[in-house]
Amino acid sequence: GCNLFSFTNPANSDSDYVAEGWEYFQEGKYEDAIESFNNALEENPCNADALWGRAKARLRATGNNPATLIAQLSTIQETRSISLPFMDPGDNIDPVTSNEWPVEKANTLYQSLFHVNDDLEKIYSGEARNSELNDRTDVAVDYAASLAVHGILMFRDTNLDSVISEEDLNLDALFNEDGILELTAWQQVEDPGALVEHIATILITSSDLIYSVLE
Repeated sequence: GCNLFSFTNPANSDSDYVAEGWEYFQEGKYEDAIESFNNALEENPCNADALWGRAKARLRATGNNPATLIAQLSTIQETRSISLPFMDPGDNIDPVTSNEWPVEKANTLYQSLFHVNDDLEKIYSGEARNSELNDRTDVAVDYAASLAVHGILMFRDTNLDSVISEEDLNLDALFNEDGILELTAWQQVEDPGALVEHIATILITSSDLIYSVLE
């Protein structure tokens, strides 16, 4: 189903839709951009430029971009308790770092990253490629950041139903005010082994991508 060679470019070809998608993206019309990239992928499911554009537009539609996510990952909160990025449900807002991530906001990003990672993985693995996107370095950086954030957010999806909700345990409760791990809270997680395995796999893949870029 992949038009790898693009011998012909009929009206409304995948390349036309991709160009349209990037125009919408530059204008900040991310939902329109996603629709255009979807149309391109209907014409050619292996158009890497369309996949990358759709991944970027999906992330921007949540109000985030790779730079803001990396900034969140690198934030160190100088508070009495230890808190992972994207974990603050809004009860303890830091006015300096603005680390307020209520369930709705966190879940919007979490749900989007399932699709973003799927698109970026197809490009990075070589399943999708074309002349417009042969250098995978930028893709690797975006993919690594996206995976790392997804792994951190998974700490909020403690029942592993792919949705962050009020039913999940707030793992900030794992640490007391002195930063000491309290296993009694961890025991409330429905399947802690599966949770750790999923997160470890995601974060290891993210680390491998960073190493590949540095090499």
